[in-house]
Formats: sequence, structure tokens, C-alpha cells
Amino acid sequence: MPLPVPTNTHPLFVNISVVAFEMNMPIGCAYNLVSQGKFPLPTYKVGRRSVYKYSDLIDWAEKLSPQLSSPKPELTITSATNVAIKREKGRPSGTTKVDLAAKRKRLLNEQTTKSIVGSN
Repeated sequence: MPLPVPTNTHPLFVNISVVAFEMNMPIGCAYNLVSQGKFPLPTYKVGRRSVYKYSDLIDWAEKLSPQLSSPKPELTITSATNVAIKREKGRPSGTTKVDLAAKRKRLLNEQTTKSIVGSN
């Protein structure tokens, strides 16, 4: 007599790397959420390993799907300031230690000159 073929092909338990992949989050983020006790799925221990029920993952995704598919309010831009800002690669100008020290010195000089001019 042949063995029955299972109709569902998903595993009963999965590890955190599979869960993180299915949740579309970095595995480090998943580990951090678990350690903080903020992970949205219950954790089960099998020996030393932490595993998660695949059915819990599916239920979580189904509860989340109405939130993702809800209509988002449309943005209406009425001003004429809709200009694309091109960002340049690298560190923003004026943020190195030398630039900040020069800015601090310039502001200090401006304040002292204002106080000297203002006291006359």
C-alpha cells in the first residue's frame, strides 16, 4: 500500500532566518526583536534551537495584509515648489571637523564684534 502524499508542502516549524526572509526584514533586526521580546511571533524551543510555527507566520501575514492593502491618502501639491533636489554623493559640505571649527570661530568672532559694536 503506497504512503499518503501530504497536501500541504510547508514545514511545521521554521528557523529565524526563514521567518526574517518571509517578513522581509534583516536577520539581525529579527534577532534584536526576539532579544527585546518585541518579535510578533511566539518562539518555541526545540532543544537549544528557537523555532517558529509556519502557521503562525502565515496568520501574521494575513493579519498584516489588510493594513498593507488599505488605500493611502493621495497627496496634492498645490504650490509651484515641486522641484527635484539632487543629492550629491559623500559627506555633506561643511561637516568636517575643520569646517565646523572654522564655523564656530566665525560665529564667535561675529558675536564678539556685535557685542563690541553694540556697547559703544
